[in-house]
Amino acid sequence: MWTTERWLSVVLIGVAVHLVAAYLKPRLDRFSSRTALWWTTRTDKRSADREARLHELKDSSERRLQARLAALGFRIGGVQSMMFAAFSFFMFTVRSGFPRSVLFPASILLAVLFLLSALAALSEFWKAARMEGEVERRCVL
Repeated sequence: MWTTERWLSVVLIGVAVHLVAAYLKPRLDRFSSRTALWWTTRTDKRSADREARLHELKDSSERRLQARLAALGFRIGGVQSMMFAAFSFFMFTVRSGFPRSVLFPASILLAVLFLLSALAALSEFWKAARMEGEVERRCVL
């Protein structure tokens, strides 16, 4: 069962894996440290931008109104995306009358459109809620 060729291949593969790991480890360490540094600077920059935006909202009623209108725009975009998602889902479920050669690709396309529209709607609603939360937080303080 265990021939000489098998043992030799196991040893050679083990040596090859060890050499590749020794070659890749410094590069992976360098990549992970660069990624961590980039993430930290990005987070700090976003935090500073958000604090500046919140300070501006606190000081200016015009900026608060603009932020509320932008949040309303995000909500309207979310409703539009949800309507398109519902239409795509309806077309996906009511697909009789089409030839079979068209039915499968059309079903896949409509399912993808439904999922993308639903994700876009969730994203828009999240942005609106976040913006409204910032405005409300600054109005109270």
